[in-house]
Amino acid sequence: MHQDKQTVRLNNGIEIPVIGVGTGIVRLEGLHGIFRDIISNKSSEIKHAIQLKRVISEVSQFPHAMIDTARVYGYSEHVVGSVIKKLDRRKIFIITKLSNRDQRKCNIKEAFFQSLKQLHTDYIDLYLLHWPQIGTFIESWKQMEDLYETQAVRAIGVSNFHTHHLDELLSVARIKPAVNEIERHPLLNQQELISYCNKLGIQVIAYSPIGRMHESLKNNQDLVALGKKYSKTIAQIILRWQFQQQIITIPNTLKIERVSEYFSIFDFCLTIEEMNLINNMNKNLRLRHNPDNCDFTQL
Repeated sequence: MHQDKQTVRLNNGIEIPVIGVGTGIVRLEGLHGIFRDIISNKSSEIKHAIQLKRVISEVSQFPHAMIDTARVYGYSEHVVGSVIKKLDRRKIFIITKLSNRDQRKCNIKEAFFQSLKQLHTDYIDLYLLHWPQIGTFIESWKQMEDLYETQAVRAIGVSNFHTHHLDELLSVARIKPAVNEIERHPLLNQQELISYCNKLGIQVIAYSPIGRMHESLKNNQDLVALGKKYSKTIAQIILRWQFQQQIITIPNTLKIERVSEYFSIFDFCLTIEEMNLINNMNKNLRLRHNPDNCDFTQL
């Protein structure tokens, strides 16, 4: 990934933006009003959805726009769809994910077309297997391969896969995953897994890429000093660190002003020493679930 190139080519040849925005979960309760533009309802769900619509509209103004959502994120796909149906679909890269519940139902095609309906689109740019759910992820991947061959999805990949999950999948896969989306930030740099993915030609995408602005990052004096040196926020410093290691990032936000902040990381460059300084902040601290010991029925 060239440091000022804002897309990267996946192993199947398609181009993907180097930074996007994640939607997070939009709860179902009380959301009927937003789709009639009834904004007087002050419930947190309504406000969340309205803010998300504004963020998606803001992201769409950038030359390389990308939105990351998932079936399991409540009404998130519907909110995204309500915005992108009014846009030039070709100018926004959409990622969504197959849920564990849909894996257990073992009808991946039905789940995929439900996502298409919610998103008001006729294709997905990148479709991910959300978790390596024990007993279902191999069969789910095989059905995703079938979907890929229909050209209803431009690329397929995985999320939250460790090296042993990738090994198991690749032992039977006809199509190599284009990406592996994982939790990755300075407190959990996952360098061994990233090196493994790089060796296989699987692009890494980082979720929670700024570590949810954990207190130990916000108060880290080295990050504070780097921010002052480059006139950047700590979030921008971390996103630039990810970018220079060829990691695609998906920060979440409901604030419009954050969008331009996150996309403004292409006008400076960290030195090798500064990169190593951030690399050494690793504490193997997970802020989300570990796929080796989580309850898949709760995700």
